[in-house]
Amino acid sequence: MDNNISITFGTPEHGWLPVDLSSNDYKLSIDVSDVPINPLEDLCNVLQDVTKGHKSEVYWNLEPVAVFFEFEKSGKEYQLSISQAADNRSFRETKKIIKGSFQEIIFPFINCTTKFYSQTYDEKHWPTVDKRKLDKLITLTAYT
Repeated sequence: MDNNISITFGTPEHGWLPVDLSSNDYKLSIDVSDVPINPLEDLCNVLQDVTKGHKSEVYWNLEPVAVFFEFEKSGKEYQLSISQAADNRSFRETKKIIKGSFQEIIFPFINCTTKFYSQTYDEKHWPTVDKRKLDKLITLTAYT
């Protein structure tokens, strides 16, 4: 079964970023906020952690709704669980679980994040990420 994830980050505007994700028959389109944290910086950390075998998640703030991407690794298989809640402290409802290889689950996020930050955006639209974090993401593709 082909579990390739397609993810794109649109053009940010005033602290809001369009995020589109699809896999097979599942599609998610959200506009995420850079408050209280930059979720893309968090994503850089999470992708590093999950490849080391640590379960980790990204919180996407939709103000007030919250969406969570929880990544975990079991052997050579990766899993992305997508859940949603009324806010970041409420009960989460699982919307989709996608399983697959590094190339199917993790690589699309690395590729999309590094591609997004290869562009230049005004700080008022979206915060930057430390270049060292992006460089670490790129090195993951060589070893995993």
